[in-house]
Amino acid sequence: MIMEDNLTLDHIATHDDFDLRQICRGDLTEDRDDSPYTLVNNTCNYYDPPAVPKLLSTDLSIFCINVQGLKAHWDAFQDLLYKSCGDSKSFDIIGITELFSMNKGECILPGYHPLHYVTRNDTTKSKGGVGIYVNNSLQYKHRPDLSLFIKHVFESTVIEIAFGKKHILIGSIYRPNTYPHADLDIFMHNMNELQSILAAENKDVYIMGDVNIDLLKFRDHSKTSAYIEDIFSQGFLPLITKPTRITDHSATLIDHIYTNKQNLHATSGIIITDISDHFGIFSTIKYNCLQINNTPSHKMVRSFNDDNINKFNDILSQSDFTTVTNQNKVNIAYIIHFWTSIK
Repeated sequence: MIMEDNLTLDHIATHDDFDLRQICRGDLTEDRDDSPYTLVNNTCNYYDPPAVPKLLSTDLSIFCINVQGLKAHWDAFQDLLYKSCGDSKSFDIIGITELFSMNKGECILPGYHPLHYVTRNDTTKSKGGVGIYVNNSLQYKHRPDLSLFIKHVFESTVIEIAFGKKHILIGSIYRPNTYPHADLDIFMHNMNELQSILAAENKDVYIMGDVNIDLLKFRDHSKTSAYIEDIFSQGFLPLITKPTRITDHSATLIDHIYTNKQNLHATSGIIITDISDHFGIFSTIKYNCLQINNTPSHKMVRSFNDDNINKFNDILSQSDFTTVTNQNKVNIAYIIHFWTSIK
């Protein structure tokens, strides 16, 4: 948590100390050019709701918000969506965290499939809970094999959507931060395992939600540092890089969207709202429809003749691997290798 007196949104929006992208470029690696954020095209800024519609087009758009009770804030939630979309394209996917208690058939959102949700099944079921709205223009299926619910640690649900000819995995996750629902070690272990399983599907993955881990603390908090290094080492990148919960004296980046999409070109942002004490977060990701829908007319193969092998060896002999070999931490070396390989 970054704490100062009389914080203002203008100061937070423009100061490098409140931007994970800038912090990573200077601190996560010794060489500023080796940060994963230098290898992708993603911006993250603050937006008033009326400024969001112009950012939504035919690309995949994802929105997530902690509502602290969906039924209690239903009218305000719908009003926020209307202001953020207007008469233009609606968000494709909407993630809800802390939706609290929910019954089948409640909170029907026009233009969307019925809410897919998971709530707690014990005496605390009135709290927590996660859900996903899917736009009617998309087909989806629940992936219970990928959805985890660990009592007193976190709850999540994962769906798979068909986007063109591409299949994409999207998860909504909530981790509480109050005792006894705040075991960070167990959460980190299971989150790492979940990301590994999702990545093994060889599909684009998006994980969104309120994780209650302030990524801006990774320089000063060892577990946060380990958490973000695990995210990078699994090939995931946080798209939201500025604080999502702001008070007069603190600013924390606790609402996240992660993706493993390679060759990323995205516009991400934080939507200013007072529905709860969290702002909304979104990403709109470019997908080349021609790449999604077209199948190559011929098969490409690699020729391993002597001439090509000699050329390959010559290229290797001229390559500089010191940015990896000079690292003292294997996780950092892997991060640099992975993101450089997909540049």
